[in-house]
Amino acid sequence: MMNSTVSKFAFIFIPMIGIYTFLRIFFLWANYDLFMDFSWTQFMGAFIDGLKFDLSAVFLISIPSIVLYLVHIFLESKLTETLVKWSFILVHSFFILCNLGDSLYFRFSGKRMNLETFDLSSDIAAQMGQFFVNFFYIPLLWFFLLGFFLFCFPSLRSGPKESYYKKFASVLLILVTTAIFARGGYQGRVLRPLHAYQGEIALAPLKLNSTFTIITSRYSESHSKLMMEREEIESVLTPVPLNHQIVDKSPQNVVILIVESLSSDQWYPVSGRKDILPFLNSLSEDSLIGTKHFANGRTSIAALPSILFGLPLIDRHWARSNYQTNCWRGLGTVLEEKGYQTQFFHGADKESMYFDGISATAGFKEHYHKAHVEDPAFFDGHWGIYDEPFLEFVGDKVSENSKPFISVIFTLSSHQPFSLPKKYQKKFAHIEDEFLRSLRYADHAIENFFEKIKNKPWFDQTLFIITGDHTYADLKEKYMNHGPGKYRVPLIVHHPKHKFQGQVGKVSHHADIYASVIDFLGLKEVAYPLISKSIWSDDPNSYAFFKDDQQYWFISEDSYLSMDPFGQVKQGVLNYDINSPSSLGEEALTVSAEKSKALSSVLAYYYRSLKEDNVYQWIPGRQGQCSFRQSHASVK
Repeated sequence: MMNSTVSKFAFIFIPMIGIYTFLRIFFLWANYDLFMDFSWTQFMGAFIDGLKFDLSAVFLISIPSIVLYLVHIFLESKLTETLVKWSFILVHSFFILCNLGDSLYFRFSGKRMNLETFDLSSDIAAQMGQFFVNFFYIPLLWFFLLGFFLFCFPSLRSGPKESYYKKFASVLLILVTTAIFARGGYQGRVLRPLHAYQGEIALAPLKLNSTFTIITSRYSESHSKLMMEREEIESVLTPVPLNHQIVDKSPQNVVILIVESLSSDQWYPVSGRKDILPFLNSLSEDSLIGTKHFANGRTSIAALPSILFGLPLIDRHWARSNYQTNCWRGLGTVLEEKGYQTQFFHGADKESMYFDGISATAGFKEHYHKAHVEDPAFFDGHWGIYDEPFLEFVGDKVSENSKPFISVIFTLSSHQPFSLPKKYQKKFAHIEDEFLRSLRYADHAIENFFEKIKNKPWFDQTLFIITGDHTYADLKEKYMNHGPGKYRVPLIVHHPKHKFQGQVGKVSHHADIYASVIDFLGLKEVAYPLISKSIWSDDPNSYAFFKDDQQYWFISEDSYLSMDPFGQVKQGVLNYDINSPSSLGEEALTVSAEKSKALSSVLAYYYRSLKEDNVYQWIPGRQGQCSFRQSHASVK
């Protein structure tokens, strides 16, 4: 039987399907705490559903090798045999490694790997060494699976002579089989990742495999939500006037401190925990705080545009977006027009996470990074400069400013692999979890930063906004690993002179920081995106908005709305108790027409304003044009 052409073809793919089943088991093992609420019966159903995605992925990436195999059927040479064998092995070895790595990366990204991941190839390559050391079992499993594939790979040497009639029949059968499996079956439409979201949505990542999501991911954003006219959108998303009044008219500085992986589960005002963030907890007592604040994404590269532009990019990250060349009026651009000095600080390489391009597009003229801190003793060996020495550098550099400034600071020490300077490894050794240890160090570094700058002449005239870029993916609390809980981060708004205190008292998200800065500075002529709302405004319709994998989420004061890829909307009670098992409360039997329309309006504004390139041009009487377009428009 093994001597027939079709049998040999089958025995190439049968072991590979076995490997993909193992990869799905490994994925479940690595992320079991994220799926532990499901029964084993549901797991079995997900594994069975996943077979069609495995078959499709395996056949799609094997098409070049299958073509070589069809050539080999007629030529039957040693050369074609070698080409067929090693083309299969090389292609599949790469995607097997992607699946193994994604089993761990999924905890950070919240979704299966896609083409966007490879935009960060330089960052990935730089961290590959420590990754293989810390997760040594990944390369071991990789070699084991490749060995298994090699062992099972059938000999392609000629058996009994076959007639050309049988060869043509074999070729036809192979082509038909490949076409059916590659497209995902006989159904009318070709299999896509969204088909995994039929049924229990939370099990979709388990049904999928990383190979399939990589090769089926696309570059262009969807405009499928452009379902409303502008007048209808404006009737729902009516901008509320910014009316915050500061006591004095002296020039005010702005410092936005974005702390790597700072999530609400370690912050005392939300969780009641005091040991990990003692300084930020203390600062919160003398600040305006947002306990119902949400990130707009799960990655650092998603956080920065949300904060600096007032609009999240939820379909594609910045480097992949088709809208990079749109009219973006970032906070740096707006404040430079008002005479501000604009600075961006991040202790990693200049090009890390595309922060250089994002900050420059947002109008930040100065970018300080790892190369500006020359002492090699301050390098963590992985990402960049430890937080404490880098924040000391920031304090010195900011103190050199001769005019009002906006400085955005992004920390990094609380990023995996959570390296600490030697003198702090013993000091914080009592904290068992390595992430929490690094977060405790970050808090200590921020405390030293404030201690360093508190007597500077500019300190009392500075608005400090502190938040996390995203939550940490490997949290033990079930609340932080499900639904909107995965996006909940602190918001601390501090001003040494004006003594803001209390709670924001409403839902907010990263995009609101943009309008809040404009509001605080009293820039009444500056436009802002409709979905960016000042925390000081009187708008009763506050909300948070984000996209979790293929689901849109709309968070209001007491409830959530979610929309799946098929347009089905669910509504339920939102649970803010972070010590409870889930952020999702009881699901409503009916969906509020008012809230459903609000979600539709947000989506319509989002996609329409991006497509029409008028994000900042929806508020009458406020400047929302880019300067180069103004000058062009005046020359007629």
